[in-house]
Amino acid sequence: NATAQQKDDVQSALERAEKTQDPNERDAHFADAAFEALEDNDYEQALSIAGRIVDVELRRRAKSWINYQAAEAAREKKQWDDARRYALEVSDTDQRAFLLFGVAQALLKANDRPRAIEMLQTAQREAEAAEDTPAKVRALIGIANTWAGFDALRGFEAIEIAVKAANQLKEPRTFDQDDARVVRSFESKFGSRTNTSTVPDFELGRSLVILARHDFERALNVAQTLTHKPAKVAALLTLNESVLKKSEK
Repeated sequence: NATAQQKDDVQSALERAEKTQDPNERDAHFADAAFEALEDNDYEQALSIAGRIVDVELRRRAKSWINYQAAEAAREKKQWDDARRYALEVSDTDQRAFLLFGVAQALLKANDRPRAIEMLQTAQREAEAAEDTPAKVRALIGIANTWAGFDALRGFEAIEIAVKAANQLKEPRTFDQDDARVVRSFESKFGSRTNTSTVPDFELGRSLVILARHDFERALNVAQTLTHKPAKVAALLTLNESVLKKSEK
């Protein structure tokens, strides 16, 4: 019985944590126990155990990883409020936005536009409040992409904020396919785990192409306001290619 074995593994890790005198080892055992509970899809127990980790950064990362998985599971079950609650506890700006606009997209498919709008507004508020980092830019591009499907004006507002944030970066990026991913990682004394997901919604060019269908001049203007030359060239090329494809049809 996998579940019974999982519970035994959780208990064993907890017992090891209680017995050890070394604070770092104890934290690592608590992290192990939390992830064993996570394997059993017991999100609340996993979060409760992770809350016992003393090291602030290790605790933050453990809880963020667990909340991310809990949010995804809740979205799949169409438990929208739980999905939102867990997503808001994820500490990384792009991961949090990805979860929230994912719920918004699911709500749109379920023809619940009012709640989708509310979810996107929450996602955008959270992203705008974050410091200017690549994660913030990715978050806003993804949010703009989602808005663009049904509200171009809000889509343009979000993409313009994204570009302003992109222009503030000390190490500028093009926000193309290579940057369009969510990378999660967790490391403790006893090992590490990494998960990478490709997120096409994080592509700046894709967002501009969708918005250009509503107002090409405005989309072009957004691309031209990029101060990082490779990003500007990439965005303009993507827009031009979309025009050529359209004219060929």
